[in-house]
Amino acid sequence: MNRSEMATALRRYLNELGAGYVGTTHAYDALKDAAEQLNRDANFNRANVVQTLSGGVQEYTFPGTVMDVYRVRIGAGTDRQRLKPTSAAASDVVDGDWEANMGSGTPTEYYTDGNTLGGRRMIYA
Repeated sequence: MNRSEMATALRRYLNELGAGYVGTTHAYDALKDAAEQLNRDANFNRANVVQTLSGGVQEYTFPGTVMDVYRVRIGAGTDRQRLKPTSAAASDVVDGDWEANMGSGTPTEYYTDGNTLGGRRMIYA
């Protein structure tokens, strides 16, 4: 059952066949919250996603089935390193122009924004 079918089932259960009382956005948000709670409580539905990185690409978009990122590692074998999580808001506090000043080299931190994953190299002045 996909998200649209679940929203329809929710409306049917509530005897609300249109989107007047329970809007699509509200239904999707409630379904996402419930799925996230289930994943937290039962460690259910976790899967590894491997993303091949391309030089010069700052952000990657995950498929809609990825709901949360728990751990990001870069490299392979003995060179594999875990990246520290951050956020765009935290990066803005440290350096308001961080997106323009990404620097080159291997990222040391990652951030998520919806289904987008980005890496950033922490540059200390």
